[in-house]
Order: sequence, then C-alpha cells, then structure tokens
Amino acid sequence: LDFNCSPDKVACKTMTIEQLKSSGISWRHGAWEYGGRGGQPMWPGGAPGCRDACNKDPGCYHWVFDCKDWGCKLYSNGGYEEDGSKQFGRDYCFLGDIDRKVEL
Repeated sequence: LDFNCSPDKVACKTMTIEQLKSSGISWRHGAWEYGGRGGQPMWPGGAPGCRDACNKDPGCYHWVFDCKDWGCKLYSNGGYEEDGSKQFGRDYCFLGDIDRKVEL
C-alpha cells in the first residue's frame, strides 16, 4: 500500500469492511447527526483508528468513518442516527459505538 495516496471510496469501502470484520469491530453503514466532538483525517488508520480515537475520548459515544474523504468524526451522547442511504452517500460511511460500558 502507498500510504501517501489514499484509495478511492470504492476501494476504501471494501478494505474497511474487511478490516472491521477481521478485527471483530461492530459497525453499520450510516451517520450520526448532532453532538459533534470534532474530526480528523484518518488515513492510514481508517475505521479501526477512528474507533480507537472514540474509545480514548471519555465524552465520545459514537464514531463515523467516511470513505468519501477518509475522515473520522466523533460524537457525544446527544443526537440521532441516520441510515446508510445510498441516495445521500451514507453507504460509504461506517458508524460505530463505544466499546466501554456506560452508566445510565
């Protein structure tokens, strides 16, 4: 792999599905609205790196890795989930939740 040049969104989607599957990371296609805690480019870390960033942030509850721009966005406990609609390009977005237990 050439780490100076990220793959296109189709190759990214295929690679990301395999990465998450082989790592046992739970995810679904979609996005999160509201409660943003910031974001960062996530190449070459990809979705596993995005998940790790969320798990390290005590205020993060959801993460989204987007293959359209290799961006990782973190979200707090507010807001709501958007489905993986192809019409809006969310079928290239990988949405996951924190691994740690949350006291309610």
